[in-house]
Amino acid sequence: MGWSYYGERAIEYLFGLKAVPVYKLIFILIIFIGCNISLGLVVDISDTFNGFMALPNLIAVTLLSKQVVQMTKDYLARVKEGKETVGGEEVE
Repeated sequence: MGWSYYGERAIEYLFGLKAVPVYKLIFILIIFIGCNISLGLVVDISDTFNGFMALPNLIAVTLLSKQVVQMTKDYLARVKEGKETVGGEEVE
């Protein structure tokens, strides 16, 4: 039920309220199919789609890595200068 809700909210955000009933219909159809195929195939399909979800995250991490390194260096420099705190505590 949780995945259904998350998917519904995502579809609403991306495509608007008119797309939600189509999503629900597809979701119910997939549930029916999933109940009628072998458990091994369900697990394999689930693993595959979970892997697909990782792809945009890996691309974003790769593209943003230079910015993260620069921001980390800036932060650490501010901590050394005493202009920043770590975990709400002063660093000496």
